[in-house]
Amino acid sequence: MGNLFLVILDSLFKEIYFNTSMVLTRKQKISFYKNRKKVGEVIIDHVKKKKHIIFGARSLNAHFPSFLDKETVDYDVLIEKGSAKKVATRLEKKLDKRLGGDFFIVEKAVHGGTYKVKRKLGKEGIIDVSKSEKKVPTDKIRGVRYSKLSFEREKIRESLADPKSKFRHEKDRERLGRIKIFESLPKKRKPVRKKTFKSRLPKKIKVRVNPGRASFPINFKVNTRPNF
Repeated sequence: MGNLFLVILDSLFKEIYFNTSMVLTRKQKISFYKNRKKVGEVIIDHVKKKKHIIFGARSLNAHFPSFLDKETVDYDVLIEKGSAKKVATRLEKKLDKRLGGDFFIVEKAVHGGTYKVKRKLGKEGIIDVSKSEKKVPTDKIRGVRYSKLSFEREKIRESLADPKSKFRHEKDRERLGRIKIFESLPKKRKPVRKKTFKSRLPKKIKVRVNPGRASFPINFKVNTRPNF
């Protein structure tokens, strides 16, 4: 009974601390909204430096032409080494430092092993950090590792085959449809360089004439292009 009381007290204390830490001053709110465009820069810089992988909606947007892009708010990040919780915490601290305030929190996601970085204002999710269970094929685009479309297609099909993921099946079908449209587009051919004719004869030839004791050079040009 005593242990149960301590557990309840601990959870109550955490809730009170969480709610009080969520309070931001007017000045802090203004600072956040002025600098929120820096959020993407911080995330991309960290992912590039640590060689993590971006997958999901942002990976599709990176591969697709702009007319197939879909607007998204959060970043799905896969790590190959280390702890997802530690990476999420590190990103949360970097974001707070860059924006100049305590604007973000880390929470455990519903999906096991995934940790979310959320905004305190509106509690909107910004980053989902997960650890990859298997080797993820990637394409490097502008210096950032993005999951290949083959990986995304496989994940979508696994989700569609899972009755527990029924809540996201509509979104999955829409994503799969955009992948199929992209793959049906004509591929751009690389321009073929035309071969130019180059004569091996020199353009100028020097001939030295020696009539008797006197000698003098004669210069004349050779036309390397035929007249027919």
